[in-house]
Amino acid sequence: MAYDIETEIILNDMERQWSQAKQSEDQRATLSNFIVVIALAAQGFVVDKDFPKRALAVAIIITLLGIFGALASAKYYERFRLSMTRVGRLRERLDAMHPNLKLDETEAIADGKHASRHPLLRRIRLNFLWRLLMLGIAALGLFDLYIILRFGK
Repeated sequence: MAYDIETEIILNDMERQWSQAKQSEDQRATLSNFIVVIALAAQGFVVDKDFPKRALAVAIIITLLGIFGALASAKYYERFRLSMTRVGRLRERLDAMHPNLKLDETEAIADGKHASRHPLLRRIRLNFLWRLLMLGIAALGLFDLYIILRFGK
């Protein structure tokens, strides 16, 4: 197989884009974990004190954390997709330069096998689950607000 400077440049750029995609996912995971821990601690405080009126600020913070988490997850996903789109274009270029590799064909076969093994799960985007978790935290904060305003002491 011929190996030239163009191939090396493409491979290096693909590696850089993969690294960027991984960084976006790592940052999303770190932020999500941080938000979950804070929200659970705040929820524990509110419940332990029997939803007092003075916990209104905590309930608002839980709600805002959830909304922020959902927006941040969406933004990290957007950055991830940008890097993956770039990797895809670079792979197309590499495949055109080295047609004997049959990268697209190999990937299509693997995708087909994966789809047949996981027909339902493959339709659910991981990004959707992360945003759902964050919106669940926001909903928990709203629920706390309701309970505090309606029944709080």
